[in-house]
Amino acid sequence: MKCPNPFIRRENTICLDGAWLYSVYGKNGEKVYENTIMVPFCPESVKSGVKRRTESFERMEYTKSVRIDRKKDKRYILTFLASDSSSCLFINGKAVSEHDCGYLPFTSDITSFFEGNSFEIKLVVKDELLENEKPRGKQSIKPHRIWYERTSGIYMSVFLEEVGKSYVSSIFYTPLEDLSGVRVLAVTNDGEIKKARVTVGGKNYEIKTNSASVIRPDEIRLWSPDDPYLYFLRIKAGEDEFDSYFALRKIEIKEDEKGMKRLFLNGNNCFCHGILNQGYYPDALLTGCEEDFILDIRKAKSMGFNMMRIHIKIENPLFYYHADREGMLIWQDFVNGGGKYNSALITLPVFVPLRIKDNHYRLLSRMDENERNAFITFCQNTVLHLYNHPSIIEWTIFNEGWGQFDSSKITEIIKRTDSKRLIDSASGWFDQGFGDFKSHHVYFRRFKAKPRKRSRALALTEYGGYGLDLSGRKMTFSYKKIKDSKSLEREFIKGVRESVKANIKNGLVASVYTQLCDVEGEKNGLLDENHEMKVNPEALRKSAEELIKC
Repeated sequence: MKCPNPFIRRENTICLDGAWLYSVYGKNGEKVYENTIMVPFCPESVKSGVKRRTESFERMEYTKSVRIDRKKDKRYILTFLASDSSSCLFINGKAVSEHDCGYLPFTSDITSFFEGNSFEIKLVVKDELLENEKPRGKQSIKPHRIWYERTSGIYMSVFLEEVGKSYVSSIFYTPLEDLSGVRVLAVTNDGEIKKARVTVGGKNYEIKTNSASVIRPDEIRLWSPDDPYLYFLRIKAGEDEFDSYFALRKIEIKEDEKGMKRLFLNGNNCFCHGILNQGYYPDALLTGCEEDFILDIRKAKSMGFNMMRIHIKIENPLFYYHADREGMLIWQDFVNGGGKYNSALITLPVFVPLRIKDNHYRLLSRMDENERNAFITFCQNTVLHLYNHPSIIEWTIFNEGWGQFDSSKITEIIKRTDSKRLIDSASGWFDQGFGDFKSHHVYFRRFKAKPRKRSRALALTEYGGYGLDLSGRKMTFSYKKIKDSKSLEREFIKGVRESVKANIKNGLVASVYTQLCDVEGEKNGLLDENHEMKVNPEALRKSAEELIKC
């Protein structure tokens, strides 16, 4: 796909990925490194051409000269999909904007900052990992066990769009409750455009801008993993014209005929057979390419999974586009932050049940009130950023107590932001009794649920973690060492039958196996670190079919 924004795909989009000048400055402002870097790969990665770890005190500068055929009465919009973490944008030496989040995109109108057909972009970035409470995911200064190499600077695509004076800056699609159509909200930059024409399947509709309008297609076809139908459309708002898409689907929790809480997709009982996806690549770290996304999703489906849990990162928008297109349900984690974690506190619950209230800010490494408020805003912005993707059916707010705080309050805020998806407030432990799920992580033993009615749905959101290292190197971490591929297949199938299938009758609605791929020293993937199969996918797929029949 030419444009990295799948919901506003304009023809006049220029991708600025490729060679940039990369300079690094030390504590006293002295230049300590300079070379060409291949954007969008972070400097710590092989694909960047740099392969250099950034220190928290260092300042990075990315510089690129751009030449365009500038047109009168056009505006030029520059977007960085992700830069970790504090970024300042300059055009021709003039300060344009600042951005203080390493996981969400930022967009700037740079039209007034240059004249003629050329200009210079400079992005100044600082990544003070672990020196504040900002979202950082599983990045670490000292990678070990489940904590991975840091990612700093630009690590997703950069692109420039040519638009008119007035244009659509964002668009939101919300399926109607009865799935007879979709509510469309097209937001413009200046309010000058009052109406837009939408073409779906050869039929034209007129909608208002900056207020919600309803589109009811002639043919209603619902989106599901078995039939991931997308309505592709063309939108013309004034001089602005672009391609987009939406889908019709509904996810909810209801009681079945026995009074058990179950997941229902489009009114049909739906068990989520999921796999944990860390989204790491050995030569690119957090940066996948479009081909990577397609292959990972198809390999997961070939093993019988109908759901991925995107774990502690936000993927490239094109990943979610292909999840929408291929029919893969997504449970999406928010990216954790907080200060340095108490390792005993977040590890002991693997072995011993531990209950604490999540308003103990010091205990849970959440002392900074400003950063707590910023995290809530970050969660809301994550929802808005990913709002349109039909594949995403759930939000996970906190995982295993990492930087957890006030989960009941945040759950209510996210429900108000997005009432059409489900929420796991606290995945693993430190459950406060809120959200749509009672969420368990169980390793080293069989999971066994009691046959009783519950106020919330029951989910096994991590289990397995069987380690098979085919690299020939010494294995550093897994939950159980396996000797060969056949043994891994047997252990996986046994786990599915004993911890998953056996509990569906007792109310289990979802499971998440750890994990899709090996990552650095963590060797518990069904694929190796190069995303190649360790197992026969057909053997795993047959065990998945047993779950569907339950």
